Amino acid sequence: MFSDARGYFRETAQEQVMEKVDEKGTVIGFSVLHASTFRGQKPVEITLS
Repeated sequence: MFSDARGYFRETAQEQVMEKVDEKGTVIGFSVLHASTFRGQKPVEITLS
């Protein structure tokens, strides 16, 4: 998390990554789901809006 502000998670273009945004839509954090399944694979690249 980049901030302790209230917000909610929304989907991104990458299925395993959720971004947390505040009420204005500013990204205040992100979450990577099932990160251990990436072991030995190419790095995941994503642009947070």
